[in-house]
Amino acid sequence: MPTSRPNHLTFLCNKILELQPKSILDVGVGFGSKGMLFREYTDIWGGNYKKENWKTIINGIEIFKEYITPLQLEIYDTISYGNAIDVLKDIPVDTTTNIKTFDLIYCGDMIEHLTKEDGLKLIELMKQHAKRIIIVTPVVVSEQGAVFGNENEKHISQWSELDFPGAYIGYFGNVLYIEMEMK
Repeated sequence: MPTSRPNHLTFLCNKILELQPKSILDVGVGFGSKGMLFREYTDIWGGNYKKENWKTIINGIEIFKEYITPLQLEIYDTISYGNAIDVLKDIPVDTTTNIKTFDLIYCGDMIEHLTKEDGLKLIELMKQHAKRIIIVTPVVVSEQGAVFGNENEKHISQWSELDFPGAYIGYFGNVLYIEMEMK
């Protein structure tokens, strides 16, 4: 679905206030609600209400272009269309300085739509580009087919805390919250 359960949102918003990221990548934009929260708890919270004064870079990746409306286009600085693995592969990585592209990559209710193999590839690519990664996925993934004509909405894999050794793990009802900081 282009939306998700709200169980972890208070925690996520407080995490954004704590981290104060200057650049965020939202993997799987969907309806854009997280981009709206990211904008609110970075720029708006920081006193920059008007778009021309926004300082935080908030980019997104969305595989299903039909989800994108004027709402998302207003909130995000850029939205790349396509498979997140392919999009991230095309972003250059500075291996000499190890400077990360984004302060934060958020991947919310998306990884369960990938095979485990592709999910692990995505995680490795996100690690190359982010200082911190937050992944949200259902604790128990239910059966789901195409939604709103989007075949990419099928649930394919189940993830657990065992898939993320060394990460901070939180449970919010049926929401598994994973947070990884890159050194």
